[in-house]
Amino acid sequence: TGVACSAFTYPFGAYTHKTQQLMKEFGFKSTLSCREGMNLITKDPSCLYHLKRFNRPFGPSSQKFFSRVLK
Repeated sequence: TGVACSAFTYPFGAYTHKTQQLMKEFGFKSTLSCREGMNLITKDPSCLYHLKRFNRPFGPSSQKFFSRVLK
């Protein structure tokens, strides 16, 4: 497509200590893990690696899903 990707999502959440350095070398500015949780984003760019996320299953409405997350 001619567009460089800036974020990488680890397949099945698998990563090692070495992968963060490799992703930086490949030019990725952030990576997403499969760990659930909230992230603390600071001015330090390294906080954008191994970001937690919430995998939303099929079915629940956005309102129901986020009400569970925000408890």
